[in-house]
Amino acid sequence: MSITLTPEQIRAGRAILRMTAKELGEKAGISLPTVQRLETRKGSLGTAEHGTIEKLVSAFRESGIDFPDQFSVSYRRMVEQARA
Repeated sequence: MSITLTPEQIRAGRAILRMTAKELGEKAGISLPTVQRLETRKGSLGTAEHGTIEKLVSAFRESGIDFPDQFSVSYRRMVEQARA
């Protein structure tokens, strides 16, 4: 998977989900300082460790957030499955 994220996309995704940086880090399996550092960088996160970006994208996608391009954030509302 090749995706380019920006700090703004990470912050926007968290805002949509009403998720703290700590919660995102826990969900993605990365440390709070890493989330904070990525959110305050200038420009694209292209130089960040590829595995870290994959973890973030995976955590967001599991929550209904996707990044269709380098400028956008889309939200797919997750519907709780009906109980039998």
